[in-house]
Amino acid sequence: ASQVAELAYDRLQETLAKLEEGDRWRNDLMARLERLEQTGALQEGQSSNLETELGQKLNQLESQLSKLENSEINNIKNWLTKLDGEINNMRNKISQFEQNQEVKTPDKNANNKKFIVISEEEQLLKDYNDPEKSVILSKNAITVSVTEESIDNSRLGVGKPIMRPKRRGNYWILKQGNSEYLVPSDTIIINEYSIEIMEKLFECQGINSEGYQDKFELLKPAKVSSIGEEKWQLSEPGKLIFTVQYSGLQLISTYQQNPRLLSRNAIEVWETDQSIDQRRLGGGQGAILQKHRKGNYWILNEGGIDYIVPRAGFKINEYNQETFANLFECQGYRLEYSGFKLIKPAIVSCVSRGEIWQLVESGVLQFY
Repeated sequence: ASQVAELAYDRLQETLAKLEEGDRWRNDLMARLERLEQTGALQEGQSSNLETELGQKLNQLESQLSKLENSEINNIKNWLTKLDGEINNMRNKISQFEQNQEVKTPDKNANNKKFIVISEEEQLLKDYNDPEKSVILSKNAITVSVTEESIDNSRLGVGKPIMRPKRRGNYWILKQGNSEYLVPSDTIIINEYSIEIMEKLFECQGINSEGYQDKFELLKPAKVSSIGEEKWQLSEPGKLIFTVQYSGLQLISTYQQNPRLLSRNAIEVWETDQSIDQRRLGGGQGAILQKHRKGNYWILNEGGIDYIVPRAGFKINEYNQETFANLFECQGYRLEYSGFKLIKPAIVSCVSRGEIWQLVESGVLQFY
């Protein structure tokens, strides 16, 4: 567009130069005519002829200049029309580009909501742990059991567990996207035999702790792959955590009386920003905690279970209480209260060795 404008400007300058040159010719002829009339050197007839001739030439010159002027003006108008067309074309392209980018201005009434995309596996886990959605999953599930042959082979350290459809099987196969997952069915009965099989399919946390119960929470579904003839083979183990009847009275007592003794073996963590945002948007997953040098919490391992407590000396106030409420039931909390007593530590599960944990069971704090 700038090149077209420059060309139009150059043509206009050339036209003006030609017009100025024509004016000079006309002025020169007029001056010569006046000199001839003043000197009287020419006869009256010759003067008349010359005047007529000069007048004709002047008329021709003016006609040519007029044509030239009109022609150049038309050319300039054409150039400007073309320039306007290109400008409009560029504007249309810019408008189309902006629409394709789907630029959206924040809605003041949307409370700055963030859209968090979760994976197929995370969505399955969320639905499985939701009692209402779990019923829907069961209708689309393939109920299976581990074959006796693959159990015997696995005891010998040969091969991987293989599942086949069974009406009253202990496991479900669920398809999510292009993947197939294995989860415990809602009718599974926990006993010594089922635990043996379960440990070949899932990493079972808390199963060796004293006081564990037959209740568990699915932390990660197992993955399976079809091997034909209505058979599936384990391709990636899942993860479960069993509920433990907590009896860590010594930990609570030490935490209340001399927390420095616990600090030696404590891992400092805090809740990640993404976890906080997700929970504010109503996310159903447990809080995610990450190792951090000046974290708000301590993770303490006892009896193979990872417990989490507020870091000793940390003050809970109106600015951080909401975050603490994600991990603990804050009984009797008031703005003017900062002291608290640990009634029950929260329980977490390690999802990335020594770096990231997820809340499994909330703790209890009593404020005073």
